[in-house]
Amino acid sequence: MIDGLNNTVVESDIVPAPHPTGSVNNYGGNAFISQDKRITNANQGAREYDNTKDRRWKIVNPSRKHYASGNEVAYGIMAKGAWECLKGSEGSFARERAAFAEKSVWVVKDVEGPLGSERMWPAGKYVPQT
Repeated sequence: MIDGLNNTVVESDIVPAPHPTGSVNNYGGNAFISQDKRITNANQGAREYDNTKDRRWKIVNPSRKHYASGNEVAYGIMAKGAWECLKGSEGSFARERAAFAEKSVWVVKDVEGPLGSERMWPAGKYVPQT
């Protein structure tokens, strides 16, 4: 939760600027931009790291602004170390039990309430020795 309950996740890819080399906006040809995509529902929540775009995520609260920058209040998730996903063979026990490890990040809405009510248990509720 970032400064309240109204949070979302934004995926950012760093890509070359669309302006041609020599133009006013990209004179030296080395400009780049951040392309942002809001993750709006759990169906879009399983995300993969893309090192060719230096992909990263941030948890933002669009209803709160930073006092100095005026941007949305946010925390960044840097996943460079997590881009290697599960290495188990197809049909292996590890893949069956930890299929969630196929993706670098899972974005899901947390549900307030008693422990166990509508919570996501990606590896099962009782993981050790099961």
